[in-house]
Amino acid sequence: MLNKNKFIELFNSGLTYRYPFVDWQLLSHRSGAKYPSLFKEVHVKGRKYVDELIQPLLCPIKLKMKEVEQLEGLAKLWPKIITRQLDLAQAGWLTDNSLEIYGLDGILSGEEEDCLLDAGYNQPLSPFIRLDLIRTTQGFKVVDINSTRPAGVGDNIILSEAYGRSGDHHQFCLKEEFVSTFKAAYLSWSNQNNYQRSAKIAILLDSVAGDWHNFVNLKKVLLDQSWVEGVDIFTGWFDFIGLGYNCLLRGRIKQGHSWYNDLLQLPRHKICLISPLGRRFIGNKKWFFAWQHFLLGSLFKEDLGFDYQLLVDSCCEVGLLRSGGLIMFTQETKHFSQLIRQEWILKSPAGSSGRGIIIGEFVSQKNWNSIFSQPEMIGSVVQKYEPVKEKVVLADKAGKPSEAELFTKYGAFLFNGRLAGLEVMARGTPLVHGARNTYLSTVIFD
Repeated sequence: MLNKNKFIELFNSGLTYRYPFVDWQLLSHRSGAKYPSLFKEVHVKGRKYVDELIQPLLCPIKLKMKEVEQLEGLAKLWPKIITRQLDLAQAGWLTDNSLEIYGLDGILSGEEEDCLLDAGYNQPLSPFIRLDLIRTTQGFKVVDINSTRPAGVGDNIILSEAYGRSGDHHQFCLKEEFVSTFKAAYLSWSNQNNYQRSAKIAILLDSVAGDWHNFVNLKKVLLDQSWVEGVDIFTGWFDFIGLGYNCLLRGRIKQGHSWYNDLLQLPRHKICLISPLGRRFIGNKKWFFAWQHFLLGSLFKEDLGFDYQLLVDSCCEVGLLRSGGLIMFTQETKHFSQLIRQEWILKSPAGSSGRGIIIGEFVSQKNWNSIFSQPEMIGSVVQKYEPVKEKVVLADKAGKPSEAELFTKYGAFLFNGRLAGLEVMARGTPLVHGARNTYLSTVIFD
Protein backbone atom coordinates (compact mmCIF):
# COMPACT_ATOMS: atom_id res chain seq x y z
CA MET A 1 0.00 0.00 0.00
CA LEU A 2 1.27 3.47 -0.85
CA ASN A 3 1.51 6.24 1.74
CA LYS A 4 1.81 10.01 1.61
CA ASN A 5 5.61 9.78 1.75
CA LYS A 6 5.55 7.77 -1.46
CA PHE A 7 3.69 10.67 -3.09
CA ILE A 8 6.87 12.75 -2.88
CA GLU A 9 8.83 10.06 -4.71
CA LEU A 10 6.15 9.76 -7.39
CA PHE A 11 6.03 13.53 -7.81
CA ASN A 12 9.79 13.70 -8.27
CA SER A 13 9.61 10.78 -10.72
CA GLY A 14 7.24 12.73 -12.95
CA LEU A 15 3.79 11.35 -12.17
CA THR A 16 2.47 14.82 -12.89
CA TYR A 17 0.16 16.71 -15.22
CA ARG A 18 0.92 20.18 -16.60
CA TYR A 19 -1.67 22.96 -16.40
CA PRO A 20 -1.62 26.58 -17.52
CA PHE A 21 -1.41 28.54 -14.25
CA VAL A 22 -4.68 30.39 -14.86
CA ASP A 23 -6.54 27.13 -15.56
CA TRP A 24 -5.02 25.52 -12.49
CA GLN A 25 -6.20 28.41 -10.33
CA LEU A 26 -9.73 28.08 -11.69
CA LEU A 27 -9.71 24.35 -10.99
CA SER A 28 -7.96 24.42 -7.61
CA HIS A 29 -11.07 25.10 -5.55
CA ARG A 30 -12.76 22.11 -7.17
CA SER A 31 -10.10 19.51 -6.42
CA GLY A 32 -11.69 16.16 -5.70
CA ALA A 33 -8.66 14.83 -3.82
CA LYS A 34 -9.02 14.89 -0.04
CA TYR A 35 -5.26 15.01 0.54
CA PRO A 36 -3.60 18.06 -1.10
CA SER A 37 -1.56 17.13 -4.16
CA LEU A 38 2.04 18.25 -4.49
CA PHE A 39 2.70 20.84 -7.19
CA LYS A 40 5.33 23.25 -8.46
CA GLU A 41 5.27 26.27 -10.73
CA VAL A 42 7.28 26.14 -13.97
CA HIS A 43 7.85 28.71 -16.69
CA VAL A 44 7.54 27.61 -20.31
CA LYS A 45 7.83 30.00 -23.25
CA GLY A 46 7.55 32.96 -20.91
CA ARG A 47 4.29 31.76 -19.35
CA LYS A 48 3.58 30.24 -15.95
CA TYR A 49 2.40 26.62 -15.67
CA VAL A 50 1.85 24.20 -12.82
CA ASP A 51 3.07 20.60 -12.68
CA GLU A 52 0.82 18.76 -10.22
CA LEU A 53 0.93 15.21 -8.91
CA ILE A 54 -1.62 12.89 -10.47
CA GLN A 55 -2.74 11.53 -7.13
CA PRO A 56 -2.81 7.73 -7.04
CA LEU A 57 -5.09 5.41 -5.15
CA LEU A 58 -3.20 3.79 -2.29
CA CYS A 59 -3.87 0.27 -3.61
CA PRO A 60 -4.19 -1.19 -7.10
CA ILE A 61 -7.56 -2.61 -8.19
CA LYS A 62 -7.92 -6.39 -8.20
CA LEU A 63 -9.47 -8.04 -11.28
CA LYS A 64 -11.06 -11.46 -11.59
CA MET A 65 -9.32 -13.90 -13.90
CA LYS A 66 -12.32 -14.08 -16.23
CA GLU A 67 -12.10 -10.29 -16.67
CA VAL A 68 -8.43 -10.56 -17.60
CA GLU A 69 -9.26 -13.36 -20.05
CA GLN A 70 -11.93 -11.21 -21.70
CA LEU A 71 -9.44 -8.39 -22.28
CA GLU A 72 -6.72 -10.78 -23.44
CA GLY A 73 -9.22 -12.13 -25.96
CA LEU A 74 -9.94 -8.61 -27.23
CA ALA A 75 -6.22 -7.89 -27.49
CA LYS A 76 -5.65 -10.96 -29.67
CA LEU A 77 -8.41 -10.10 -32.11
CA TRP A 78 -7.73 -6.35 -32.36
CA PRO A 79 -4.99 -6.64 -35.03
CA LYS A 80 -7.53 -8.53 -37.17
CA ILE A 81 -10.04 -5.72 -36.64
CA ILE A 82 -7.51 -3.08 -37.69
CA THR A 83 -6.50 -5.12 -40.74
CA ARG A 84 -10.12 -5.27 -41.85
CA GLN A 85 -10.66 -1.56 -41.18
CA LEU A 86 -7.63 -0.66 -43.29
CA ASP A 87 -8.71 -3.02 -46.07
CA LEU A 88 -12.15 -1.38 -46.18
CA ALA A 89 -10.62 2.10 -46.25
CA GLN A 90 -8.07 1.31 -48.94
CA ALA A 91 -10.68 -0.42 -51.08
CA GLY A 92 -12.77 2.76 -51.06
CA TRP A 93 -15.63 1.11 -49.21
CA LEU A 94 -15.65 3.75 -46.45
CA THR A 95 -16.16 6.59 -48.93
CA ASP A 96 -19.06 4.89 -50.70
CA ASN A 97 -22.15 7.13 -50.72
CA SER A 98 -24.35 4.14 -49.95
CA LEU A 99 -22.97 4.16 -46.40
CA GLU A 100 -25.21 7.11 -45.61
CA ILE A 101 -28.24 4.86 -45.27
CA TYR A 102 -26.43 3.07 -42.43
CA GLY A 103 -25.29 6.31 -40.80
CA LEU A 104 -21.62 5.48 -41.40
CA ASP A 105 -20.88 8.35 -43.77
CA GLY A 106 -17.97 10.49 -42.60
CA ILE A 107 -16.34 7.68 -40.66
CA LEU A 108 -12.94 8.64 -42.10
CA SER A 109 -13.32 12.16 -40.62
CA GLY A 110 -11.12 13.88 -43.19
CA GLU A 111 -8.59 11.03 -43.44
CA GLU A 112 -9.79 9.92 -46.89
CA GLU A 113 -6.31 10.43 -48.36
CA ASP A 114 -4.18 10.04 -45.24
CA CYS A 115 -5.46 6.51 -44.60
CA LEU A 116 -3.98 5.42 -47.95
CA LEU A 117 -0.44 6.40 -46.95
CA ASP A 118 2.16 3.66 -46.61
CA ALA A 119 3.24 3.62 -42.96
CA GLY A 120 6.67 2.33 -43.95
CA TYR A 121 6.18 -0.83 -41.91
CA ASN A 122 3.43 -3.41 -41.54
CA GLN A 123 3.81 -4.90 -38.06
CA PRO A 124 2.26 -3.82 -35.83
CA LEU A 125 -0.31 -1.99 -37.95
CA SER A 126 -1.11 0.50 -35.19
CA PRO A 127 1.30 0.02 -32.28
CA PHE A 128 -0.53 1.64 -29.38
CA ILE A 129 -4.24 1.01 -28.89
CA ARG A 130 -6.05 1.89 -25.68
CA LEU A 131 -9.62 0.80 -25.10
CA ASP A 132 -11.60 2.87 -22.60
CA LEU A 133 -13.85 0.54 -20.61
CA ILE A 134 -16.53 0.40 -17.98
CA ARG A 135 -16.41 -2.56 -15.59
CA THR A 136 -19.92 -3.98 -15.32
CA THR A 137 -21.27 -7.13 -13.67
CA GLN A 138 -21.50 -8.65 -17.18
CA GLY A 139 -17.85 -7.93 -17.93
CA PHE A 140 -16.02 -4.97 -19.42
CA LYS A 141 -17.82 -2.74 -21.95
CA VAL A 142 -15.79 -0.72 -24.47
CA VAL A 143 -16.88 2.93 -24.62
CA ASP A 144 -14.03 4.52 -26.60
CA ILE A 145 -10.93 3.67 -28.65
CA ASN A 146 -7.66 5.65 -28.69
CA SER A 147 -4.99 5.03 -31.32
CA THR A 148 -2.78 8.07 -31.94
CA ARG A 149 -0.17 8.03 -29.15
CA PRO A 150 0.92 6.10 -26.02
CA ALA A 151 -1.07 8.37 -23.70
CA GLY A 152 -0.71 7.46 -20.04
CA VAL A 153 1.83 4.70 -20.60
CA GLY A 154 4.73 6.52 -18.92
CA ASP A 155 2.51 7.47 -15.97
CA ASN A 156 1.35 3.90 -15.46
CA ILE A 157 4.84 2.45 -15.71
CA ILE A 158 5.93 4.64 -12.80
CA LEU A 159 2.86 3.85 -10.73
CA SER A 160 3.10 0.09 -11.35
CA GLU A 161 6.68 0.10 -10.11
CA ALA A 162 5.66 2.10 -7.04
CA TYR A 163 2.95 -0.40 -6.11
CA GLY A 164 5.40 -3.28 -6.53
CA ARG A 165 4.39 -6.89 -6.08
CA SER A 166 1.42 -7.59 -3.83
CA GLY A 167 1.72 -11.06 -2.32
CA ASP A 168 0.95 -13.75 -4.86
CA HIS A 169 -0.90 -11.37 -7.17
CA HIS A 170 0.36 -10.60 -10.66
CA GLN A 171 0.94 -7.32 -12.43
CA PHE A 172 1.14 -6.60 -16.14
CA CYS A 173 4.59 -5.90 -17.57
CA LEU A 174 3.65 -2.60 -19.20
CA LYS A 175 7.21 -1.29 -19.55
CA GLU A 176 8.45 -4.46 -21.22
CA GLU A 177 5.44 -4.59 -23.56
CA PHE A 178 5.89 -0.94 -24.54
CA VAL A 179 9.56 -1.49 -25.37
CA SER A 180 8.81 -4.73 -27.23
CA THR A 181 6.10 -3.11 -29.36
CA PHE A 182 8.18 -0.02 -30.10
CA LYS A 183 11.11 -2.23 -31.12
CA ALA A 184 8.87 -4.43 -33.30
CA ALA A 185 7.65 -1.38 -35.23
CA TYR A 186 11.19 -0.05 -35.68
CA LEU A 187 12.58 -3.44 -36.82
CA SER A 188 9.67 -3.92 -39.22
CA TRP A 189 10.45 -0.51 -40.71
CA SER A 190 14.20 -1.28 -40.84
CA ASN A 191 13.63 -4.57 -42.65
CA GLN A 192 11.12 -3.10 -45.09
CA ASN A 193 13.51 -0.26 -45.98
CA ASN A 194 16.80 -2.23 -45.84
CA TYR A 195 18.04 0.01 -43.05
CA GLN A 196 20.63 -1.34 -40.65
CA ARG A 197 21.25 1.02 -37.74
CA SER A 198 20.32 1.55 -34.13
CA ALA A 199 17.30 3.74 -33.45
CA LYS A 200 17.86 7.44 -32.89
CA ILE A 201 14.49 8.65 -31.64
CA ALA A 202 12.96 12.12 -31.74
CA ILE A 203 9.90 12.76 -29.58
CA LEU A 204 7.82 15.63 -31.00
CA LEU A 205 5.79 17.23 -28.25
CA ASP A 206 4.30 20.57 -27.25
CA SER A 207 6.26 21.91 -24.28
CA VAL A 208 2.95 22.96 -22.72
CA ALA A 209 1.28 19.58 -23.29
CA GLY A 210 -0.58 18.31 -20.24
CA ASP A 211 1.07 14.90 -20.59
CA TRP A 212 4.59 16.33 -21.00
CA HIS A 213 6.02 14.20 -18.19
CA ASN A 214 4.39 11.05 -19.57
CA PHE A 215 6.71 11.37 -22.58
CA VAL A 216 9.69 12.39 -20.47
CA ASN A 217 9.30 9.08 -18.66
CA LEU A 218 8.96 7.16 -21.92
CA LYS A 219 12.20 8.79 -23.03
CA LYS A 220 13.93 7.39 -19.93
CA VAL A 221 12.59 3.92 -20.66
CA LEU A 222 13.76 3.98 -24.28
CA LEU A 223 17.22 5.31 -23.40
CA ASP A 224 17.85 2.12 -21.39
CA GLN A 225 17.53 -0.08 -24.49
CA SER A 226 20.63 -1.46 -26.24
CA TRP A 227 19.09 -0.99 -29.72
CA VAL A 228 18.54 2.73 -29.08
CA GLU A 229 21.47 5.13 -29.60
CA GLY A 230 19.68 8.25 -28.45
CA VAL A 231 16.34 9.87 -27.56
CA ASP A 232 15.60 13.60 -27.59
CA ILE A 233 12.45 15.63 -27.05
CA PHE A 234 11.70 18.43 -29.52
CA THR A 235 9.19 21.18 -28.86
CA GLY A 236 9.33 22.62 -32.38
CA TRP A 237 9.72 21.46 -35.95
CA PHE A 238 13.26 20.58 -37.11
CA ASP A 239 14.98 18.76 -39.96
CA PHE A 240 14.89 15.50 -38.06
CA ILE A 241 16.34 13.44 -40.89
CA GLY A 242 19.16 15.94 -41.43
CA LEU A 243 19.94 15.73 -37.72
CA GLY A 244 20.31 11.95 -38.02
CA TYR A 245 17.03 10.83 -36.45
CA ASN A 246 15.46 7.73 -37.97
CA CYS A 247 12.46 7.28 -35.66
CA LEU A 248 9.82 9.74 -34.47
CA LEU A 249 7.26 9.40 -31.67
CA ARG A 250 4.58 12.09 -31.60
CA GLY A 251 2.56 13.51 -28.75
CA ARG A 252 -0.96 14.87 -29.20
CA ILE A 253 -0.49 15.86 -32.84
CA LYS A 254 -3.61 15.23 -34.89
CA GLN A 255 -5.37 16.84 -37.82
CA GLY A 256 -5.51 20.60 -37.33
CA HIS A 257 -2.23 20.77 -35.42
CA SER A 258 0.37 23.05 -37.04
CA TRP A 259 2.85 20.16 -37.28
CA TYR A 260 0.47 17.60 -38.75
CA ASN A 261 1.06 18.53 -42.40
CA ASP A 262 4.82 18.56 -41.76
CA LEU A 263 4.54 15.00 -40.50
CA LEU A 264 2.65 14.04 -43.65
CA GLN A 265 5.59 15.22 -45.76
CA LEU A 266 8.20 13.10 -43.99
CA PRO A 267 9.57 10.39 -46.33
CA ARG A 268 8.55 7.06 -44.81
CA HIS A 269 11.64 5.28 -46.17
CA LYS A 270 13.92 7.61 -44.19
CA ILE A 271 12.18 7.88 -40.84
CA CYS A 272 9.95 5.50 -38.89
CA LEU A 273 6.87 7.30 -37.64
CA ILE A 274 5.53 5.44 -34.61
CA SER A 275 1.70 5.52 -34.57
CA PRO A 276 1.17 6.07 -38.32
CA LEU A 277 -0.85 9.02 -39.59
CA GLY A 278 -4.25 8.45 -41.13
CA ARG A 279 -5.24 5.85 -38.54
CA ARG A 280 -7.42 7.94 -36.25
CA PHE A 281 -10.51 6.61 -38.03
CA ILE A 282 -9.96 3.14 -36.56
CA GLY A 283 -11.17 4.59 -33.25
CA ASN A 284 -14.31 6.26 -34.63
CA LYS A 285 -17.25 5.44 -32.37
CA LYS A 286 -19.44 4.56 -35.34
CA TRP A 287 -17.58 1.26 -35.50
CA PHE A 288 -19.46 0.20 -32.37
CA PHE A 289 -22.64 0.42 -34.44
CA ALA A 290 -21.12 -1.37 -37.43
CA TRP A 291 -19.79 -4.28 -35.37
CA GLN A 292 -23.18 -4.91 -33.77
CA HIS A 293 -25.22 -4.44 -36.97
CA PHE A 294 -26.53 -7.71 -38.44
CA LEU A 295 -25.43 -6.77 -41.98
CA LEU A 296 -22.37 -4.57 -41.44
CA GLY A 297 -21.04 -6.97 -38.84
CA SER A 298 -20.68 -9.62 -41.54
CA LEU A 299 -17.72 -7.61 -42.87
CA PHE A 300 -15.82 -8.70 -39.74
CA LYS A 301 -17.33 -12.10 -38.94
CA GLU A 302 -15.22 -14.07 -41.40
CA ASP A 303 -11.95 -12.58 -40.14
CA LEU A 304 -12.80 -12.89 -36.45
CA GLY A 305 -14.54 -16.26 -36.49
CA PHE A 306 -15.89 -17.30 -33.11
CA ASP A 307 -14.24 -14.25 -31.53
CA TYR A 308 -16.73 -11.99 -33.32
CA GLN A 309 -19.26 -12.60 -30.56
CA LEU A 310 -16.69 -11.53 -27.95
CA LEU A 311 -16.37 -8.21 -29.78
CA VAL A 312 -20.13 -7.69 -29.91
CA ASP A 313 -20.63 -8.64 -26.26
CA SER A 314 -17.87 -6.22 -25.22
CA CYS A 315 -19.43 -3.16 -26.89
CA CYS A 316 -21.88 -0.77 -25.25
CA GLU A 317 -25.26 -0.48 -26.93
CA VAL A 318 -25.19 2.42 -29.40
CA GLY A 319 -27.39 4.14 -31.95
CA LEU A 320 -26.80 6.88 -34.52
CA LEU A 321 -28.80 10.09 -34.48
CA ARG A 322 -30.57 10.82 -37.78
CA SER A 323 -32.78 13.71 -38.83
CA GLY A 324 -36.14 14.29 -37.21
CA GLY A 325 -34.89 13.11 -33.82
CA LEU A 326 -34.76 9.49 -35.01
CA ILE A 327 -32.11 7.16 -33.61
CA MET A 328 -31.04 4.21 -35.71
CA PHE A 329 -30.12 1.22 -33.55
CA THR A 330 -28.81 -2.04 -34.95
CA GLN A 331 -32.19 -3.78 -34.72
CA GLU A 332 -34.70 -0.93 -34.91
CA THR A 333 -35.18 2.82 -35.20
CA LYS A 334 -36.64 4.84 -32.33
CA HIS A 335 -37.59 8.45 -31.75
CA PHE A 336 -35.48 10.03 -29.02
CA SER A 337 -38.63 10.67 -26.97
CA GLN A 338 -38.91 6.89 -26.49
CA LEU A 339 -35.63 6.82 -24.57
CA ILE A 340 -35.30 7.35 -20.84
CA ARG A 341 -33.04 10.42 -20.79
CA GLN A 342 -31.09 9.34 -17.70
CA GLU A 343 -29.96 6.12 -19.40
CA TRP A 344 -28.19 7.65 -22.43
CA ILE A 345 -25.35 9.95 -23.44
CA LEU A 346 -24.43 11.68 -26.71
CA LYS A 347 -20.92 11.74 -28.16
CA SER A 348 -19.20 13.05 -31.24
CA PRO A 349 -18.14 10.03 -33.36
CA ALA A 350 -14.56 11.28 -33.66
CA GLY A 351 -14.36 13.26 -30.41
CA SER A 352 -11.71 12.69 -27.75
CA SER A 353 -10.68 13.69 -24.23
CA GLY A 354 -14.27 13.75 -23.00
CA ARG A 355 -15.07 16.87 -25.03
CA GLY A 356 -18.66 17.44 -26.09
CA ILE A 357 -20.11 14.51 -24.16
CA ILE A 358 -23.70 15.15 -23.09
CA ILE A 359 -24.95 13.03 -20.20
CA GLY A 360 -28.74 12.81 -20.18
CA GLU A 361 -28.85 12.53 -16.40
CA PHE A 362 -27.27 15.98 -16.04
CA VAL A 363 -29.34 18.05 -18.46
CA SER A 364 -32.97 19.09 -18.14
CA GLN A 365 -35.63 17.41 -20.23
CA LYS A 366 -36.12 20.72 -22.05
CA ASN A 367 -32.46 20.94 -23.03
CA TRP A 368 -32.40 17.26 -23.94
CA ASN A 369 -35.29 17.79 -26.34
CA SER A 370 -33.55 20.83 -27.81
CA ILE A 371 -30.30 18.94 -28.42
CA PHE A 372 -32.03 16.33 -30.56
CA SER A 373 -33.60 19.01 -32.74
CA GLN A 374 -30.29 20.68 -33.64
CA PRO A 375 -29.15 19.85 -37.20
CA GLU A 376 -25.46 19.90 -36.22
CA MET A 377 -26.08 16.98 -33.84
CA ILE A 378 -27.09 14.63 -36.67
CA GLY A 379 -24.57 11.81 -36.85
CA SER A 380 -23.85 11.84 -33.12
CA VAL A 381 -23.45 8.53 -31.33
CA VAL A 382 -26.16 7.79 -28.76
CA GLN A 383 -24.56 5.44 -26.25
CA LYS A 384 -25.99 3.50 -23.32
CA TYR A 385 -24.99 5.20 -20.09
CA GLU A 386 -23.54 2.75 -17.57
CA PRO A 387 -21.96 4.60 -14.62
CA VAL A 388 -20.20 2.21 -12.29
CA LYS A 389 -18.94 2.87 -8.77
CA GLU A 390 -16.30 0.81 -6.96
CA LYS A 391 -14.79 0.81 -3.50
CA VAL A 392 -11.24 2.18 -3.51
CA VAL A 393 -8.62 3.16 -0.94
CA LEU A 394 -7.34 6.74 -1.07
CA ALA A 395 -5.53 9.22 1.17
CA ASP A 396 -7.79 11.21 3.50
CA LYS A 397 -7.12 14.81 4.56
CA ALA A 398 -4.37 13.64 6.90
CA GLY A 399 -2.84 11.35 4.29
CA LYS A 400 -4.08 8.18 5.99
CA PRO A 401 -5.83 5.28 4.17
CA SER A 402 -9.55 5.84 3.73
CA GLU A 403 -12.13 3.81 1.85
CA ALA A 404 -14.40 5.59 -0.63
CA GLU A 405 -16.82 4.71 -3.41
CA LEU A 406 -15.95 6.41 -6.71
CA PHE A 407 -16.91 6.15 -10.36
CA THR A 408 -14.28 4.27 -12.37
CA LYS A 409 -13.11 4.00 -15.96
CA TYR A 410 -10.47 1.56 -17.20
CA GLY A 411 -7.97 1.91 -20.00
CA ALA A 412 -6.70 -1.34 -21.54
CA PHE A 413 -3.40 -1.00 -23.38
CA LEU A 414 -3.43 -3.36 -26.38
CA PHE A 415 0.05 -3.54 -27.86
CA ASN A 416 0.64 -5.72 -30.92
CA GLY A 417 -2.07 -8.24 -30.07
CA ARG A 418 -1.24 -8.46 -26.37
CA LEU A 419 -2.84 -7.04 -23.24
CA ALA A 420 0.05 -4.91 -22.00
CA GLY A 421 -1.60 -3.37 -18.95
CA LEU A 422 -4.55 -1.46 -17.54
CA GLU A 423 -4.94 1.95 -16.01
CA VAL A 424 -7.79 2.86 -13.70
CA MET A 425 -9.21 6.34 -13.30
CA ALA A 426 -11.48 7.00 -10.32
CA ARG A 427 -13.51 10.11 -9.72
CA GLY A 428 -16.42 11.45 -7.70
CA THR A 429 -18.39 12.31 -10.85
CA PRO A 430 -19.52 9.98 -13.68
CA LEU A 431 -17.51 11.68 -16.46
CA VAL A 432 -14.20 10.12 -15.48
CA HIS A 433 -11.47 11.79 -17.48
CA GLY A 434 -8.33 13.85 -17.10
CA ALA A 435 -5.84 14.29 -14.29
CA ARG A 436 -7.26 16.92 -11.91
CA ASN A 437 -10.04 15.57 -9.70
CA THR A 438 -9.14 12.06 -10.90
CA TYR A 439 -7.24 9.37 -9.01
CA LEU A 440 -5.00 7.01 -10.95
CA SER A 441 -4.35 3.34 -10.32
CA THR A 442 -3.31 0.10 -11.99
CA VAL A 443 -4.53 -3.47 -11.52
CA ILE A 444 -3.46 -6.79 -10.07
CA PHE A 445 -4.86 -10.26 -10.67
CA ASP A 446 -4.41 -13.85 -9.44
